[in-house]
Amino acid sequence: MIGKPSVDFLCGTCMPIDNLWQWRRIMKNIRIYKICILFLACFFGFSLVGVPTTALSKQTIVDWKHSYYDGGTKEVSFHVSGIGTLVVDLEETMAYDDYSVCIKDSSGASVYRKEIDWLEDEEENSFDIELTRGDYTIIFSTDGDVDFSVKAYFEYKATIENPVFALNKRQLNLYIGESEVLTIESEPSGVLFDVEWSSSNPIVALVDGNGVVTAKEAGRTMIRAVINGEVYECEVCVEKKPPTYKQVVEAVKKCQTKNIKFRQIDVGYQSMLSASGCWGKRSYKRRGYAFIADDESYIEIKKKGTTATLSLIIAGTHKNVAYSPMYSDYTKLKLYTSNRKVTYNFTSNSEMARYKYRYGLYITTLKWKSKISSNSNLSLEKLNKLIRVFEHKNVTLKTLTDDGTGKTWGLIPESTRKRWLKLFKTYKKLLDLY
Repeated sequence: MIGKPSVDFLCGTCMPIDNLWQWRRIMKNIRIYKICILFLACFFGFSLVGVPTTALSKQTIVDWKHSYYDGGTKEVSFHVSGIGTLVVDLEETMAYDDYSVCIKDSSGASVYRKEIDWLEDEEENSFDIELTRGDYTIIFSTDGDVDFSVKAYFEYKATIENPVFALNKRQLNLYIGESEVLTIESEPSGVLFDVEWSSSNPIVALVDGNGVVTAKEAGRTMIRAVINGEVYECEVCVEKKPPTYKQVVEAVKKCQTKNIKFRQIDVGYQSMLSASGCWGKRSYKRRGYAFIADDESYIEIKKKGTTATLSLIIAGTHKNVAYSPMYSDYTKLKLYTSNRKVTYNFTSNSEMARYKYRYGLYITTLKWKSKISSNSNLSLEKLNKLIRVFEHKNVTLKTLTDDGTGKTWGLIPESTRKRWLKLFKTYKKLLDLY
């Protein structure tokens, strides 16, 4: 008698398979093993046939859309560093007239030309062509109406004799003093080659023979790797490392004087440097009408991630007292002397009116704030202009609407002007931290 089959490695048992639930258990285990194999294949970067996956062998040449209504020409130059196939996809191009595609080499000789009849099936207009190492230009032209939609890429045939190389990064951002290693990726892997490294601007960043890039000064440079006459580039941007919130606060504290004091708003997150007695109070009264203006200037420090923002702010509270509400819709701040002026937009503003029954008057209050400058949005030219305005006496403050009309709130008191000027210069000095 022939015994029934058993599957110890699948079911974990040597019992014969004599009922339906055992078959179901076998099939379930088989599916689990398949899933595990696929997961391991994806995790280690191998296809099911054991070949490493890579993107080095594909180079995008054209990804372009444009409509011509009375004819036109588009030229795209490109370089290929080995042998392979140029694939041009024109399937989504909508043609209402004939057009042509031409490929020329560096000498200007045509290596491929295709005249396309707009009445033909558009799917047949796509093509591919074998090319060798060199510089080429692909030209699309028409004398009529064509909605071009072109995608073209070059697929290298990587072999031991004709390997494909690429830098591991095309762009690199570093802070002064930092270093990072650029490496050469190759297909197939394990190919032996010689490489020469260089920097287009050694003052900004240096590179040694092992591809180690070291940032020196703020600026931009191109790191180049030359292999078999082919140049591979990586753009390097070097910046000064922004200070931490603690470093900014320590620097600000050192700027305190008798009239300029530091105070914490939210310990560890927000603080400010303002001038004591720095309020520019002005008032004016006449029968049935009056106004009061309180203005201040201060430096605000806010924690942002690992660094801090440094902002120069002028803020004010303006009150109109009259028999009726006096809404204004002011959106801008203007500071000026007899021969200089500077204008800023309000960062925020609010306006409200309250009726005083006892006096039968309305008090319309405008609260506004204008961020004059910040380290992340800095205009030194405008900051210097503001300083020059306050170096003169008789500085006037005015609020404006979008159409240019406004209200003059009088001269800033002389003592206030001097303290504001000192605060502005202190802020400019603190910007050196960035």
